Amino acid sequence: MVRMFRAKFIRQRYDEDNQPLEPEEDEETGLEQAWQATMDTYLNDPSGPWEIQGFPEFYDELSSLIGGGNSFTAYNNFGVWGKAAPEIEETELSPLATAAELEELSLGQNEEHLGAGLVAAGFSLSFSANQWGHDQRSLSGSVNPHAPAFASSEYTYGIVPQVNWSELWLDAEFQVPEGRGPVSQSFLFHVVQRDETFTKTGEWFATVKFEIQAEKSVSTTTPTVTWNAPNAPTTWVQARTNGTVLLRPAVERGKMNGVSLLPVEVVELAPKVKDEEGNEIEGSEKPNQGEPLTPFVEEDPHANRIAHRELKVRIGESFKGKKITWTLEPLFVPNYAETGPNLPAVFRGEWSDSETHSDRFEPSTVYGANGFTKTSQEEAETTVSDDGFTAIRVNVPPIGFNQVRIKIQIEGVNTPIDLIDMEVPGVVVIDPGHGAHDPGAVGRTDNTVKEKDLALAYGLKLREELIDKFSEESRGLRIVMTRKTTDGFLTPQKRTERAKEEGADVIVSIHFNSSNPDDAGNYARGTETFVQGTGNHNINEDAALAGALQQTTVSAIQSQDANGRHRTTYSNNWVLNDAGESIPGVKTAGLAVTKDGITYNGNTQEFKPVKACLLEVEFLSNESALNTVKIPGASGEAIRDSFAQGAATNVYGDILNQP
Repeated sequence: MVRMFRAKFIRQRYDEDNQPLEPEEDEETGLEQAWQATMDTYLNDPSGPWEIQGFPEFYDELSSLIGGGNSFTAYNNFGVWGKAAPEIEETELSPLATAAELEELSLGQNEEHLGAGLVAAGFSLSFSANQWGHDQRSLSGSVNPHAPAFASSEYTYGIVPQVNWSELWLDAEFQVPEGRGPVSQSFLFHVVQRDETFTKTGEWFATVKFEIQAEKSVSTTTPTVTWNAPNAPTTWVQARTNGTVLLRPAVERGKMNGVSLLPVEVVELAPKVKDEEGNEIEGSEKPNQGEPLTPFVEEDPHANRIAHRELKVRIGESFKGKKITWTLEPLFVPNYAETGPNLPAVFRGEWSDSETHSDRFEPSTVYGANGFTKTSQEEAETTVSDDGFTAIRVNVPPIGFNQVRIKIQIEGVNTPIDLIDMEVPGVVVIDPGHGAHDPGAVGRTDNTVKEKDLALAYGLKLREELIDKFSEESRGLRIVMTRKTTDGFLTPQKRTERAKEEGADVIVSIHFNSSNPDDAGNYARGTETFVQGTGNHNINEDAALAGALQQTTVSAIQSQDANGRHRTTYSNNWVLNDAGESIPGVKTAGLAVTKDGITYNGNTQEFKPVKACLLEVEFLSNESALNTVKIPGASGEAIRDSFAQGAATNVYGDILNQP
């Protein structure tokens, strides 16, 4: 968002001989506090209604103003308003807002009148301050809740001529996700000059690009300001070396000059995001505030092989009929290292994998085509409707953490605008083995311990840790559990089909083992992890995931039992790493839950997004192992928790580092 951290209202007064007096300035520290409180409340409850709060005696005319009036018409008006504006104590707005000081600044209802206001709307604010004669009105006093930042100047006439202008210092504030940075964000400013009759005599557009360094949330380097015309008033929007922009329209006799931050923003997305149960999430039609990035959605992932959202975008009525050119910029940096150097950002996956949606842009079916024209696979155009909106459908390959910036170029504006950053969430299927009528392995020396219960306990804990891990990394996540209760049950093939149906990046099936005694009467123990052998289209990727989870599980068991170990592999079923060495504990098998193919997880030779493995934590037939892992039990709970925490890191890393 763009935020104001300082505002100044300056008025130049003249004596009866039209000679300038000393200018008077008010540093709006109180306004800053009021704005911050308003924005804090807005961000906590952005759906709140428009309200007026503060000093009731000043708000009779403000009420009609918010309702659609065009100007301040009463004297001694001061207001703070916005979505869910907080109660403001009079002392918090000192020194400008006290009734006595307002009275002192005003010469009476029939002479000059003072109006000042602060608007919190959307992602920013508006501040304007004007003084005008009794027989004039000021367009600068109007409120447009869709133009969040506004600075103005005006030379007005009355019994005593006055000059007024306002200054705003703006910076950009947004989070830099882990693995990115520096990043930039662009905003569009509308610059207008009017004469004494309020007729527009000049109009320009300035694009301001703020840069946010890694590990910072506020712009600190000099922004870039680009104008659309060589005769633009460049001093009205000034870039500063401390990362801010100063808005200060010039004061000119007989002119009213203004600078507004245009509300170019995504106002709605479709379809809505769904939760684990397949229910639409209320509010998900709005862009995310901060991190994780606004998510793409996958519908019928196996058939479409694409992630998408449709966007409705407010451009502004000033641009009705104008052409909008759409492009994408990759944001995902592979193998990101904080100290660098890093590779360029890339798109993950290929649009050509989709037979039905191979273009990056398509006309919106929800919000209307808006004159959509495909100019290439990479670019498209729409037009702005009479009410100031446009819309489009955006497609990206459905690979977890595929991050893009959607950019638009408005006809008549020289530089593109960064519209919104979006991400394909990582999709993880957790499959606790067995369930319901199928208990799986049963403890040989304690038949109250059942595989289905332990697998569920591990699966639910892994779900919890995945949510925490992805939140910590500011990444999108969608989890699918094949069962959440001991009564749930799916056949092995149905379990792996969930990965295909949900567009999974990873499916992990959790089991516990059992065996008969060997000839010496000993019962096996150890951890082993299986991947598909013959017919596996991405065996190296499966094996990398399996090897990480295998080591995590053995380490968790060894933290409580020194006899924890990797189960031995043999040449008939081992899996080799890139160095030609067998991966400890990782084996091949023809288990349904790990199988590739159209009737299983959907992987084919051409399109293989799913990594799959089946983990056998320990042998419940071995009394020592059983006593170590059973739950309830101190060691069993510690192992479960350690496994889940490590496995969440393994799964996150697997999605992050997948090809």
